[in-house]
Amino acid sequence: MTGTSQAAPQVAGLAALLLDREPDLRGRFYDVEERIDGSTTRLPDESCGLDPENPEYNNVTGTGIPDAVRLLADA
Repeated sequence: MTGTSQAAPQVAGLAALLLDREPDLRGRFYDVEERIDGSTTRLPDESCGLDPENPEYNNVTGTGIPDAVRLLADA
């Protein structure tokens, strides 16, 4: 019960909540992604190393744990 197969439904739910709150974001996929990424809590885990091309991304935890409350508070 870990990995992207578990994260995808959660992120889809966050996107739905955000789009319901801000309908003008519909069709603006990169803006939605940026907003969700901006709501995450970073997790320090460098056991697989950091991505030199994208230092905000963590090879173990991605961009972190999304926070729906933070996401919608910023909306």
